[in-house]
Amino acid sequence: TSLNAPASIAITANASDADGTVSKVEFYNGTAKIGEDASAPYAYTLTNAGVGTYVISAKAIDNSGAVTSTGTVTVTVVAVATDACSGIAQYAENNGYVTGSKVKNGGKRYECKEWPYSGWCNGASWAYAPGSGAYWSDAWYDRGACAGRTGEADAVSIESTVLVSPNPSTGIINIHVEVVSTVTLYNAQGMEVMRSTVTPQGSMDMSNLSSGMYTVRIDTGSEVLTRMVIKN
Repeated sequence: TSLNAPASIAITANASDADGTVSKVEFYNGTAKIGEDASAPYAYTLTNAGVGTYVISAKAIDNSGAVTSTGTVTVTVVAVATDACSGIAQYAENNGYVTGSKVKNGGKRYECKEWPYSGWCNGASWAYAPGSGAYWSDAWYDRGACAGRTGEADAVSIESTVLVSPNPSTGIINIHVEVVSTVTLYNAQGMEVMRSTVTPQGSMDMSNLSSGMYTVRIDTGSEVLTRMVIKN
């Protein structure tokens, strides 16, 4: 079953002993004992359970010390957010954002990327406003909608799983993608200087390119992403 956090998980067990008496029933989450009951009806309630997966079982012990265990029941506790953006400030142009800064804009949550992309988080709104600027994906991670269900951690979009490394680079760059993608490099003047079909965990050789900053355009077939890479 699935419950909303903080949850109360009510557990009951039936136990009997044909040639004696049941001394107690112990209740477990995984291998950790969470409670016990010495009299029927055997029950225990795990209160204030946080987000996570609980593997519940029971163990009956009779007056002679004999033990019988049940199978397990899995209970998932999730956080249901009516407003996942509560407490997150509205995006504002040139507001001193740094790596990890979180904002909301257009009903979604965004997080400022790592250096050297983080500087663009404070760029002109027409270009870098999260979710609406022409080049917003250069600066921001999309962390999901303000409304909806969240679990133990925020969902991670494909945007944050596509990486270019090392950055800066002196030659070979590794393109960490999950599907075969078309990767195009543009120089600072916007001219295409290299294009290649890259397999998952593929690479490109920038050794013959001049030093400077390049835009990496990654077409996965379902979406187009951009990264910036510095060639030393």
